[in-house]
Amino acid sequence: MKLIIIFLSIAGSLLAQVSFEVEVWPILKSNCVDCHRKPYEEDGKLKKPKAGLRLDGAWHLMKGSDDGPVIVAGRQDASTLYYHISLPEDDDDIMPPKGDPLSSKEIKVIEKWIKEGAGFGTWKGALDGVVEEKQKEQYVPRHVLYFKGLEKGLKPLPESLFSQLSNKTSASIRRLHPKSPLVDVGFFTAPNEIGDDEVAQLAGLREHVTKLGLARTKITDQSLGLVGQFPKLSYLNLKDTPVTDTGLARLSGLKNLTSLNLYGTRITDASIKTLGKYPNLKKLYLANTGVTKSMVDRLSNRLPDLTVVF
Repeated sequence: MKLIIIFLSIAGSLLAQVSFEVEVWPILKSNCVDCHRKPYEEDGKLKKPKAGLRLDGAWHLMKGSDDGPVIVAGRQDASTLYYHISLPEDDDDIMPPKGDPLSSKEIKVIEKWIKEGAGFGTWKGALDGVVEEKQKEQYVPRHVLYFKGLEKGLKPLPESLFSQLSNKTSASIRRLHPKSPLVDVGFFTAPNEIGDDEVAQLAGLREHVTKLGLARTKITDQSLGLVGQFPKLSYLNLKDTPVTDTGLARLSGLKNLTSLNLYGTRITDASIKTLGKYPNLKKLYLANTGVTKSMVDRLSNRLPDLTVVF
């Protein structure tokens, strides 16, 4: 009888759902909210949440950052919040960027919470800025409007293609939202084993890919010949890949590109002319490349609405 009670107790603890307020919120509050909360004034300067992401309220958290949602309920592999907290400790993109990284136990709690549907229970957190549903004009984030424009006239991909690609490649492929024809593609599992052959398998998605994560993969300039044919591409991450100026020149036709990460690539000042051709580019990462500061300054002067991280 005692063994049965112990077994049921253990089983119950394993099956119990994660409580956001009791288990997840303390982790975010201690490690993340200082940089991702309501704007506040410090030393006479207004401090805004980094990347436009607030984690101090349920509505704000699910709204996401300037780049879109950071939580996809049920899918930790497609949730950028989980991706950043689970990066290696020496990775420049790990979150939190300062102090100790989250422990494996804390990461598993957040992973389980997302897998279970990312529910908040009765917790709401900060409510400032939340638009009441009864209001006729609901707030629509800027990135949502942008993607709606890209979706016009595009038919959703068949589920059979998703299943086929899931069997052929290790890429994480998800729709931006359940009814969206646009897809977000990334290689998060063993990216150092991904090369041009794996990227070539995405050819059937070329009209639908709007976000593509190729960071830390082994792709070469060859892959950028295909990527340059993705007309709806708005976010491209090439961080720590061996791509060069030659490959970057093959992307000059991406008129909808808004964010481009070239950190740690082999590009040089020769690419500045190419980078100035993207009419919608808002964020550009050029640190740890062969590009010089004088050329970055020249590009910034030419494109005042562009934010360059160098």
